[in-house]
Amino acid sequence: MELSNTLKEPLTGRKWEYELWPISWKEFEAGTGYLKAQQQLELRIVYGMYPDVINRTGEEEEALKELAGSYLYKDLLAMGGIRKPEVLEKFCRRWHCN
Repeated sequence: MELSNTLKEPLTGRKWEYELWPISWKEFEAGTGYLKAQQQLELRIVYGMYPDVINRTGEEEEALKELAGSYLYKDLLAMGGIRKPEVLEKFCRRWHCN
C-alpha cells in the first residue's frame, strides 16, 4: 500500500481484501438477456468481462487502460523491484507495451 510507507503503524487487522473475478458468460447473459449478450460477444472477446469494462459501454478501451495503469503497472513495479517508474515507462514506449 502506498500509505503504508508514511504510516508508523501497521494495518494488520484493519484492512479487507477482496478478489473480484471477471463476470462469467453465464452471469453476463443472465443479467443482459440472451440476445443482447450475443450482440456484445465480439466486444466481450476483445475487451473482456471485467465489471467496470462491461459497465462502461463505448469506453471499454479507456476502462482497460485505467485498470492496467492503476493495478498491473504498480504490481509490475513492486514485483520487479523497480524504484524508478520512468524506467518501466521508457521500456514500454520503446517496445509499444501500451
